Amino acid sequence: MDKLVAIKFDGNLKTQDFRISLKIGENNQLFWIDITETAKLPANPELAAFEEEHWAKKYRPLGARYRRHSKKDMRLIYPLLHPNPKHNITFRSAGKGWSFRIKPKSVRLKSLHKECIESGEKLALMLNDWLQCPEFLNVERLIRDNLNINEEARVLICTEDRHLQKLPWHRWDLFKSFPQVEPSLSKLNYIESEFPRQPVRK
Repeated sequence: MDKLVAIKFDGNLKTQDFRISLKIGENNQLFWIDITETAKLPANPELAAFEEEHWAKKYRPLGARYRRHSKKDMRLIYPLLHPNPKHNITFRSAGKGWSFRIKPKSVRLKSLHKECIESGEKLALMLNDWLQCPEFLNVERLIRDNLNINEEARVLICTEDRHLQKLPWHRWDLFKSFPQVEPSLSKLNYIESEFPRQPVRK
């Protein structure tokens, strides 16, 4: 990837507006983009609260259930290896083959998976609504003006805020227009440490 877009979000999603800085680089040379003092994003405690709820109540419980089921799957796949074959009650003979009994736990797992997907969709919508803030639209416009639809590039989300680090940035509407562009996360001071030279203002 020859092009790098770095967006610095300095603030706190719950309590403090974000100051936005933008750098765009090509061939390992970064330069500043003048986005004036109005480039900012307001704090969004509602988005922060829903992000916490999504991970704590939807994603993690689903992951825990998958881990528990994966241990049981070993007994399902290798029933004869279990010390006590009577414990393999999830298998039953069906003619020449085997078949599974549908358990309530499996139904519950599917329900949790659906809830997690729906919660993730809502989180993505809330993220895009937030990024449509008028003060931030100029930042997105500048990014779009410096990207080509067929070129590969990376958009670096630079922040120390843990809520921003857990948002689904790959669902930002910007990436629908640029399918070859990928988002990634970094610390707030990543650019300064990797590119210590003084930037040239455009």
